[in-house]
Amino acid sequence: MVEQVTFQTIFQFLQTVSIMVGIAYYLIILQNQQKTQKMAAQTRQIQYLMEQHRDIIQGVSEDYPEVVSTQWEDFDDFVEKYGIVNNPENASKRLKIWRNDNIAGLMIRDGLIDVQTYIDYIGDAPIQMWNKYKEIIAEYRNVFEFPDYMSGMEYLAKELDEYRIKKGWGPKGPIIYITPSDK
Repeated sequence: MVEQVTFQTIFQFLQTVSIMVGIAYYLIILQNQQKTQKMAAQTRQIQYLMEQHRDIIQGVSEDYPEVVSTQWEDFDDFVEKYGIVNNPENASKRLKIWRNDNIAGLMIRDGLIDVQTYIDYIGDAPIQMWNKYKEIIAEYRNVFEFPDYMSGMEYLAKELDEYRIKKGWGPKGPIIYITPSDK
């Protein structure tokens, strides 16, 4: 009788230990999956930011001065001078920059990239781009009947400006270029 009780006790103990080992194994696997997912998300962030950096190196930085130096009186004057019909080259350069900023803003909004990482890798120039073109974009939203047109760009500028203020840097100022003749 003692042997049977001892055998049953040992068997129950082994069952309990097996269940505990199974739970521990499951928790370890779950933790590893979470780490893997986090690393994959970070890798996607870095890949996107490196692509963004490559785009900046391969053209956006060349286009930026031209795009931010444009001047106009009102929306009609803007379309006349820089619209896709009359000035496709400028429109193409501008839209490339706008779309890059728009995509980055949507990715930040959706939690795929964080603001600090973006500002560390790319900088805060989208604030100035948004401030320069926000009235034009507002008109395009009306014309296209698309209230979310370039909403990612707007979100990006707002988040970057808030980050600057939170860090104690203050809001981004106007665009200032120093040319060789200014020195």
